[in-house]
Amino acid sequence: MGYDHSWRFLQADNQEVAKPKGFSNLVLRYINKINIGEECSYENMKKNFRLLPYIPDNLPQSATSLTTNIEIPFDERTNILSIVQATLFPEVGMQAPVLFDLNFICIQPQTVAFEHIESWLEHAHAQIKHIFEYSLTTEAKQSFR
Repeated sequence: MGYDHSWRFLQADNQEVAKPKGFSNLVLRYINKINIGEECSYENMKKNFRLLPYIPDNLPQSATSLTTNIEIPFDERTNILSIVQATLFPEVGMQAPVLFDLNFICIQPQTVAFEHIESWLEHAHAQIKHIFEYSLTTEAKQSFR
């Protein structure tokens, strides 16, 4: 169920039934699985992602499993964008899948008034879209077409 569908359920006609008083969690999450080629390698990660863990030149560049977790504060630290990037086991149709999990998290959801949730969702979606677009290389974007 997408955020748009969930949000419409809570609006207007259903408020009498749902009687929302506030939110204990406010998160917009996009879970992506991206195939980076024939094998999971640091080289293939670099071909597909601008966002990478850094492996210094004096260390072997032959990593086959990578996990990165980054949290970036937004909006004067009222929101956090969490980015999780991890190589996954191969599966049918994906020889080198990578999890690219983007979460826009409101730190104090109880401070967001019900009537402002829609604008919060639009803002969260715009931030996630921007980070997604910026984090992928042109080569990776072309492979989606």
